[in-house]
Amino acid sequence: MIKHTQLQYKVLDSKLNTQQPLRATTEAAAFDLSIPNFENGTKLDVLPTKGAKEQRKVLDGHITINGGDTVIIPMNVAFNIPTEYDMLVFVRSSVGIKRGLVLAN
Repeated sequence: MIKHTQLQYKVLDSKLNTQQPLRATTEAAAFDLSIPNFENGTKLDVLPTKGAKEQRKVLDGHITINGGDTVIIPMNVAFNIPTEYDMLVFVRSSVGIKRGLVLAN
């Protein structure tokens, strides 16, 4: 039997539409964490393959990411992790395969 610890977290910016972390089932060892829904005009930092860091605006819920770009997407959540635990963040395998997106550490 897996013993779950109550996960404590805090939403950093209440203006962003942030979904709370949820386990798919009560027995799940992991939980799902979604990126916030950014409003039109929100600026995100982008590190293009060539050139200096720039900011791009979210338009209609989308942002342009060119091949090789690195986009810094704030998750808007801070976690209180007990000292005897670790927290690992993974991208769902289908996201990497279907969209070519990876998570940097």
